[in-house]
Amino acid sequence: MKPANITFLSLLLLISLVTGCMGGGPAPQDHYYRLALNTGISKNTNKLAYPEIGVPPSITDGLYRERAILHVDKNAPLELKQYHYHHWHDTPGRIVQEHLIAWLQQRTPNTAITRLSQGEQRDVMLQTRIVRYERIQTNDGPRVLVTLEVVLHKRHKTLLKKTYQKILKLEGDSMHDTVHAFSDALVKIYTDLLSDLNP
Repeated sequence: MKPANITFLSLLLLISLVTGCMGGGPAPQDHYYRLALNTGISKNTNKLAYPEIGVPPSITDGLYRERAILHVDKNAPLELKQYHYHHWHDTPGRIVQEHLIAWLQQRTPNTAITRLSQGEQRDVMLQTRIVRYERIQTNDGPRVLVTLEVVLHKRHKTLLKKTYQKILKLEGDSMHDTVHAFSDALVKIYTDLLSDLNP
């Protein structure tokens, strides 16, 4: 076979391989999600005993440091998976920090809720750690599971240390329903936390 024919056949083979890999369709798009935040002043306000509370980013470990939305299948309850093409707009540690700050600012107007960088200190600090933060598939449909460990410090003395957990059923099966359920689960945790902070 002539060298020119070999080159031509090699070029045809390369084109067919590239076309086959592309699949002929558009590439999947990435989707990014943020938690729902209610704006405005809430009528249900509380008065705390602290003039200022500092809130650093939530502590995260392992896969919870990444932006991919996590899920667990009912047939493999010990396996944690990442959704392809579905991500949080920021890391969960920073998302929970911002969400908690916004919620507390609405409900505790007499207390300055201060956003802290990692390692920054205040006399009174509210530190959270994400223990569980995923969508779970059950026999009764999808749910979200959120578990937060919360510690309130005053001058390095622990005033409150408690773990809060909420499991909420989704209103639908879409990713938007999932994100709304995450927001609702967090708000329920914050509500229980505020009751503990102001019994």
